[in-house]
Amino acid sequence: MKNSRQIFAPIWFLVFALFSGCDAGIIPDCSDPSSFNYSPDAAGSIICYDMRGCLGYQPGLAYSGSVGNTFNDPGFDRMFNEETALQSAFFQDIPANVLVLYEPSEAYANCYATYSGDILFGYHYYQKTRRNYGLLPLAGTLSHEFGHLVQYDGKWNDYEAPFFRELEADAFSGLYMALYKAIDWQHIQTYYANVYDSGDFLYNDPTHHGTPEERLAAARLGVEVAVAIMQEGAALTYDELHEVFLDKIMNTIAPRSTHLTEYPDIAYPTLSTAQRRTLFPHK
Repeated sequence: MKNSRQIFAPIWFLVFALFSGCDAGIIPDCSDPSSFNYSPDAAGSIICYDMRGCLGYQPGLAYSGSVGNTFNDPGFDRMFNEETALQSAFFQDIPANVLVLYEPSEAYANCYATYSGDILFGYHYYQKTRRNYGLLPLAGTLSHEFGHLVQYDGKWNDYEAPFFRELEADAFSGLYMALYKAIDWQHIQTYYANVYDSGDFLYNDPTHHGTPEERLAAARLGVEVAVAIMQEGAALTYDELHEVFLDKIMNTIAPRSTHLTEYPDIAYPTLSTAQRRTLFPHK
């Protein structure tokens, strides 16, 4: 596996000053039971966070406490800021505010994107994932959440099933990892097959996020589209990507299979970083 500096960001890239305070405050409560910050004691539903995450909603997260700007690890804070800067550049024109979410315990480790443009990246999710799988999945998770912000910004409502949103976010993650990072497929497949064993088989549950097989297939879809973009030399708009991703998800991926496909490796065209930047998605 590549070292952490190679995986997370080139050292020459300008680091965004994303975090402006030591604590962004307490997450307000909301009376809507379908919200991220639901509380039965809330007075109203003025500030409610939608639940779109890499692992899905887990009861109890409404009581996660506060959000802030540090993982209490200066080295990783620096790398995370660099990675966030790269993803902000890739997902251009998509407003994003990335904060650290302090979950109550590792049992509730998770990450979320909200309609308001926030990405809440879990402190315990970071600790657990890095310990078990290394740094690469953390970049993949962040790009998954950026995928949700793209969906919110596009105001797309043509999903026949809620979990199609999650699979599309996986596709956006695969697109980023291949088109900008040039992470080889074997590394992507390994972390999806392990970290995203969080896929589930609760087909009729509104929190269903897709099976492990579907999630891996969605990531592969993003990689294949990235290769096609590099071969054609023409960037696609977010709406065009949405059309391609959703068509494949509905007609190829969603017809379920319990067999975890071993996809062959895939070669990337040789492009400079400057050439790749001209191919980033846009509005």
